[in-house]
Amino acid sequence: MPYNLKSAQTLAQGWKSSIIAATSSILTAAMILLSVSSASAAEDKQNYVAPSIGFVNSSTLYGINAKFGLAENIALRPFIQYKNSGTGTGTAYGASVTYNFQIPNSGLIPYLGIGAGEVATTGTASGNGGFYFEGGVDYNASESFVINANYKSASSTWINIGAGYRF
Repeated sequence: MPYNLKSAQTLAQGWKSSIIAATSSILTAAMILLSVSSASAAEDKQNYVAPSIGFVNSSTLYGINAKFGLAENIALRPFIQYKNSGTGTGTAYGASVTYNFQIPNSGLIPYLGIGAGEVATTGTASGNGGFYFEGGVDYNASESFVINANYKSASSTWINIGAGYRF
C-alpha cells in the first residue's frame, strides 16, 4: 500500500487541534480551580481575568490573561491567545509565576517572573515551546477594574495589554 503524505498531514493536523483543545480546557479548569482555592487572595481582590491583545513578530493575537494570587506577593499568571490572520492561524498558551512589588498608596503593581508556554501554528510539524521571562504592571483603576500591560521575552518578544474584572 503506497504511503499517502496528504492523509498523514491531515491526520497530524487533526491530532494537533485535539491537543490544543484539550490544553485549552485544562488551562480553563486550572484557572477556575485556582480562583476557588485562593480565598485569601480573593478577599484582597488580587485575582483577575482580562481580555487581552498581544503583539509578536508583526502578528496580532487575541485572548485572555489572568492573575491568581498564590501568596502575598506571588501570583500565577496563565494566558491563552489565538491568531487567525496574516501568515496563518495559531494558539499560544502558558503560565508564569511572578513576584509582585507592592507600592504603598498606589494602584500600580509592577511584577517580574518566569514562565513556560507553547506556540502552536498550522502548517508546522510541532509547536514552539519553552521558557520565557515576563515583566509587567497591573494598574488597579478601581475596586473591580484592572488594566494590565506585560512584556514576555523568549525566542521572540511579546507585548500584551488587557483590561478586566478583579475578584
